[in-house]
Amino acid sequence: PATAADAYSLLREAIDDPDPVIFLEPKRRYWTKESLELPVRTGPFGTAAVRRAGDDATLVAYGPSVAVALEAARLAAAEGLDVEVLDLRTLVPLDDDTLTASVRRTGRCLVVHEAQGFAGVGAEIAARVQERCFDALRAPVLRVTGLDIPYPPPLLEDAHLPGVRRVLDGLHRLLPSSVRRARPSLPAGAAPASGRTFLLPDLGEGLAEAEVLEWKVAVGDPVEHDQVVAEVETAKSVVTLPSPFAGTVTALHCGAGEVVEVGAPLLTVEESAAASGSGAVLTGYGTSGRSGRQPSARPAAATRSADAVPGSYGPVRAAASATRTPLGASADKFVRGHRDTPAVTIWADTDAGSLLAARTALGTGLMPLLARACLDALAAFPELNSRIDADRQELVRLPHVHLGFAAQTDHGLVAPVVRDADRLSLDDLAAELRRLTDLARRGALPAEHRTGGTFTLNNYGGFDVDGATPILNHPQAAMIGVGRITDRPWVHDGRVEVRKVVNVSLTFDHRVCDGGTAVGFLRHVVDGLGSGV
Repeated sequence: PATAADAYSLLREAIDDPDPVIFLEPKRRYWTKESLELPVRTGPFGTAAVRRAGDDATLVAYGPSVAVALEAARLAAAEGLDVEVLDLRTLVPLDDDTLTASVRRTGRCLVVHEAQGFAGVGAEIAARVQERCFDALRAPVLRVTGLDIPYPPPLLEDAHLPGVRRVLDGLHRLLPSSVRRARPSLPAGAAPASGRTFLLPDLGEGLAEAEVLEWKVAVGDPVEHDQVVAEVETAKSVVTLPSPFAGTVTALHCGAGEVVEVGAPLLTVEESAAASGSGAVLTGYGTSGRSGRQPSARPAAATRSADAVPGSYGPVRAAASATRTPLGASADKFVRGHRDTPAVTIWADTDAGSLLAARTALGTGLMPLLARACLDALAAFPELNSRIDADRQELVRLPHVHLGFAAQTDHGLVAPVVRDADRLSLDDLAAELRRLTDLARRGALPAEHRTGGTFTLNNYGGFDVDGATPILNHPQAAMIGVGRITDRPWVHDGRVEVRKVVNVSLTFDHRVCDGGTAVGFLRHVVDGLGSGV
C-alpha cells in the first residue's frame, strides 16, 4: 500500500480473502502521517488507482515508490511535463486494463520500484505494455529501480533506492525536449526554468527542512561544480550547500528567509555542454543529484491555538488558550531509539583523584581523557562499536570508532562526531574536540561531523547531575555517561576519607552483547579513569 487508506483497506481485503495472500508492508511508510475516517474501503484486489492525471507519460509505481513518483511528477510540471502517476495497489492480480488505458493515452511509460531491476516487477510490466500498447508507444518502456546489487545495510539504503532525482532523470530520457512546454500556472512575472534543478538534500539527523539564510548566487550567474550557492540553517546548525551542477543559474525557487522542505527545489542550473557529475556528495543527494524526501517536521505556523483543534475541552477563554509548539527535529529519532532498542543501563562509581591529577599533569581537559578511556575500552571490547542490521538480523561490527559527544549550544544539544577517533593521539583528540565544540556553538558544524557516529560519550557533569539513563543514539549500540565529580565518603587503604568520586554509566543494546561483556567494558573504562587513563 502507498496510502494509509490502502494500508487499512488492502489488509482488510487480505484478511477477508479465502485464499492465501502475501501482504507487503513498507516500513518506510511508517512515518507518513495521514488522517482518515475508519472503516474505509478503497477498492478490491486487482484495481489500480490514478494518483495524478497527466497526458505526456505514465509513471507506474507501488508502495513507497508512489510518493517518490508523485513528487517527481510535481517537479516535472515546472518543466512543462504533464505526468500521470499510476499506483498499481496490487501486483497479483495486476490491473492490466487501467495500465493499458493510461499508456495508450500517454504513449510513454516509466516504471519505478524499489526492488532490483533484473527480473523485477518493472520487467513484467514492460513486457505487458509492449504486448498491449506497442502500436501506441512513442518511446521504449524505461525503468528506475533499486541497484542490481545485494540489498545494502540501512546506512546505505537511500543510495540504493530510487529517489526523486533519478525518477526525474528517467523522465528526461523518456520525454524529448520538444514535449516540454511552459507551465500554465507560473507566478506572475516568472518564466519557466530549463536545466537541472537542485533540490534541498537530506541534511542528516532526521531534519526535514531548512531556512535559506543567504543566496551566494543570482539568476544569470555562472556556477561551477561544488561552488557554494546557498547558506541554510537547520534546527541544529548553519550549512553551506555546494552545487552538484555546473552552468548558469536560470531560477531561484525560494527567497532568503523562506523555510524549505527536504526535496523541494532550490535553484535551477542550465548545464554547460561539458558538465558532468559533481564531486560533492550530500546525504540523500549524491553526485548524480539524487534527492531524498521526508515529511515536514514543522507545521505551517510556528504556534497554533488549541481552540483550532476539534475536541470537547469545555469553554475556554481566548486570552487563556493554550499554544502548540512543534516538536524538535530529533523527536522521532528519540522515539525510534527508545522503541526499537532493548537498552540496558549499568553503572559504577570510581575515585576520580588520579583523573584530576592527570588533567593537571598533561595540561588537557577532562573530555579528552574520558574519550581516551572509552577508546581503549572499545579496543578491548569491539562488540560495543557496532550496530544491528534489523533487516538481515545481523550484528555489524564497525572497523573504526567515530566518536560522538554531547555539546550544549544555542541551537540546542548537538552531538558532533570525531571521525576515526581511534587513530588519534591524546593531543590530536583534544584539539579535534575543541575544534568541533567551537564549530557546534557557532552553528557551523559541517555535515560530515553531524552524522555517522558509532559510539557516544555524554558528560552529564556539565549539567551538575550525578548520572542518567539516556536513550541510545540510534543506530549506535552503546553510550558512556559520566556524571559530576563530587566530594563523597570513600574507603581508601582501609580508611574512610573524603575523595573526589564520579559515577560512570554504560547504556547498551542488549542484542549486541551479554551482561558479562558490558560489565567488562564498563570496568575497563572505570579502571582507566581510576588510574588516570
